[in-house]
Order: sequence, then C-alpha cells, then structure tokens
Amino acid sequence: MDFARLLIVDDDVKFTRLLCSYLQRFGYAVDTAPSGEEGISLATRANYDAVILDVMLPTMNGWDVLRELRRGSRVPILMLTALADTIEQTAGWEMGATACLPKTLAMPELLEHLRKSIAESGSHPGSPSDPKGANLTGLKIDPPVT
Repeated sequence: MDFARLLIVDDDVKFTRLLCSYLQRFGYAVDTAPSGEEGISLATRANYDAVILDVMLPTMNGWDVLRELRRGSRVPILMLTALADTIEQTAGWEMGATACLPKTLAMPELLEHLRKSIAESGSHPGSPSDPKGANLTGLKIDPPVT
C-alpha cells in the first residue's frame, strides 16, 4: 500500500523536522513550507492528501492560509496552535478546518487524527472510505461502474 502525501506549513524549523521525521517513519511522503505564501503555492501545484497547518505564521497567518486553500480544495487541514481554546477551535471548524489541535499534542495522537481525517475524506486512493476513487487537486473522481 502506498502512503499519503502530506504538506506541513510551519515556520518552526525544529518542530517541522521532528514532525517530518516521525511521519516519514510511518511511510508518509512529506513536503514542508516555512510560510503561508509558500504553503499555498505548494498546495495549489501538487496533490496532497492532507495539510498540517500552524496558526501562527509570519506575514500570513494560518487562518488566512486556511481560507485561501478552502477556495479550491476540500483536502483535510489539521490546524496546530499554541492557543487551542474552545473559541479558536470553533472558529477553525467554521472556517473549514478538519481539526484544530494544540501544538503540544503527542505525536501518536496527531498521527491518529491524520489517519482518521484522510480515511474519512477519501482523499487518498486506497483509503478505507474510498477504495477506488482518486483525488486531483480537491476533485474526487470515481471510476464508472461496470
């Protein structure tokens, strides 16, 4: 089975390296972007199965990136924030985030949120909820029934 392709948008280099290393051990292909602008650029040029997005980014915050990505894609977006309170979580969901999680979340918990989000979205070919479909920049194409 091939694994999902992820995009991590976070300006914290040390945290991003740690997260990449952890996710790659589980077979995930991971790209990174240190800014919102670069994250949007990568996300619109490539086909990702999920995006992990930090809220506190320089120049363009994660909420603005989320809004921009939601204009053209339904890819699962897991927001990471140091300020994860109920109001912020609710705002994230209303804006289209798949999950709004504290940045201090344990790596195994983040992995489970990621797996569940990808499976529920059907964005990854071969996922349990979409065994035959494919995702092309936010468009789901089901093969014809024969």
